[in-house]
Amino acid sequence: GRFGNLITTGDNQDVGFDVLSLALSRTADGGWEAKTETFLAPLGRPIDLHIAGGRLYVMEYTRPTNFKDQRGWLPGRILELARE
Repeated sequence: GRFGNLITTGDNQDVGFDVLSLALSRTADGGWEAKTETFLAPLGRPIDLHIAGGRLYVMEYTRPTNFKDQRGWLPGRILELARE
């Protein structure tokens, strides 16, 4: 989970507010390489992830899903994702 930027930049680009999927693989020199993809977005500053009983739980710190809206801090939530 990527919490999201707290400091505005000159380009006003939001970073984070999502969950990434990572696929790690060894390189020829013995190092590691990661392929990353956005799995779930937008989110309100995810702070923790938990897998239990075949379900993924995502804990959000607050509800705004970007920095630009300047909506203030609203209570977070727990999201439950399950395969059907």
